[in-house]
Amino acid sequence: TPKPVTTEPVSDPLSPPGSNDPVSLGDVDASGTVDLTDLSMVSMHLIGDTEISGASLKAADVDKNGKVNLSDLARLKQFISKKISSF
Repeated sequence: TPKPVTTEPVSDPLSPPGSNDPVSLGDVDASGTVDLTDLSMVSMHLIGDTEISGASLKAADVDKNGKVNLSDLARLKQFISKKISSF
């Protein structure tokens, strides 16, 4: 079963300070759960088949370093497979 996610503010390096919208880390498709769809969306984004932006891009940056990369994909996979319990 997919895990429910909690909403927390995530810094966006392109937004002015203080303008952070709450984002559910890992919930790229904003479905309310972190699941294989989110993992697939990040994977497709990384190989250039699709583009994610806005709140989805913030949600995909699970390590909060300002970039979506393989590290985020690996952490999403760990979370979904219950190897880790939070980002």
